[in-house]
Parts: sequence; C-alpha cells; structure tokens
Amino acid sequence: MNDADVKKQLDRMKKFILDEAKNKKEEILQSAEEEANKEKDRLVWQGQTAILKDMEKKQKQVEVQKKIRNSHEVNQSRLRVLRAREDAVNQVCRAAHQELFNISKDQGKYKELLKELALQCLFQMEEQNVSLVVRTSDAPLMTTLLNEVKSMYGSKSGKNVNLTMDSKFLDPNSAGGVVAVASGGSVICNNTLEQRLRLAVENQIPEIRAQLFK
Repeated sequence: MNDADVKKQLDRMKKFILDEAKNKKEEILQSAEEEANKEKDRLVWQGQTAILKDMEKKQKQVEVQKKIRNSHEVNQSRLRVLRAREDAVNQVCRAAHQELFNISKDQGKYKELLKELALQCLFQMEEQNVSLVVRTSDAPLMTTLLNEVKSMYGSKSGKNVNLTMDSKFLDPNSAGGVVAVASGGSVICNNTLEQRLRLAVENQIPEIRAQLFK
C-alpha cells in the first residue's frame, strides 16, 4: 500500500470517527432534550397536582365552614323557636296565675275549696296534731271550718285529729289556699293555690304545648 492509499484509508477512518461522534452528539442532545422535556412535564404535573390538591383542600375548608355556619344558623333558629314557645307557655302560666286571685272573690265557692284543701292535707299527712296556715284575710273563714273539717276527716278515716289555726300566715301576695303543718314543722303539706297551679302545669305542659303549637 502506497502513501496515497494510506492517506485515503486514514481519511475514511477520520470521516467515520467524525460521523460517529456527530451521530453520538445528536443522540446525546436528543436524549438530553427528551429528559429535559420529561422533567419539565413532571414538574408541570407536580405543580398542577399541588395546585389541584390545594384547591381541593381550600374547597373542603369552604364546605366545612359552610356546614358549620349552616348548622349554627339552624341551631340558632331552633333556639329562637324554643324560646318563643317557652315564652308562650310562660305567658299562659302567668295568665293562669292571675286568674287564681279571682277564685277567692266568690266566697261561697272559696269556702268549699278551703275545706277540701284542708281535708286533703289531713289525709296526706295522717298526723294527730295539725295547724293550718292561711292568708290573714282567710283566717276568720278557715276558723269557722275547723270543726267541720275535723268531723269530715274523722268520719272518713276513723281517726281523730287536733286541728288548729297556726300563728303564722301565708304571704300577703298569695292567691290563697292552705298549708298544713305538723310535728313542729317537720311535716308540711303545701296546698296553696299557687302550688296546685304548679302541679297542674307540670302535669299538663305537654297538652298545653300541643294546644299552643298544633
């Protein structure tokens, strides 16, 4: 092989090496570009995912706050309704309490009522010595009923009772009725009109509410 052939051979080798290097360079650049695009897509996806998650989190927070606000408003509305209903019931009770004062205006009916209230106390207490507490204005009337009440109690129970008027009196603002006291004050039967009303209200509250809010 002469020098010309050697030169040609070297030129071909050189061209092959350069072509290979160029191709390798293009492959490396293409691969790098593809990797860069993938990384770019990955970062974009991560960013979008983070934004979506943040939006979902904020949306859930908004929904939770909305539910809390709605629940609070519902509860407040229920409380207002309950308060209004309770006020209506109390108004009925106050009106009934005012009506109690009209009972004693009819002396005939009130006399019979005092007798029945005192008699009820005696049957509930079953004590031998009982004193009756009434309003100052009712003391004369109750005094005239003592013997009759004792007689009625004795005939129905078969027992004797020492029934007297107590030295104390009911509150002047009371609507009337009787409080029976025995054993030095350790046994008491409250049969005032106010107490009777309280018991009636407690027993009839469901019916009162049903009538008011049906």
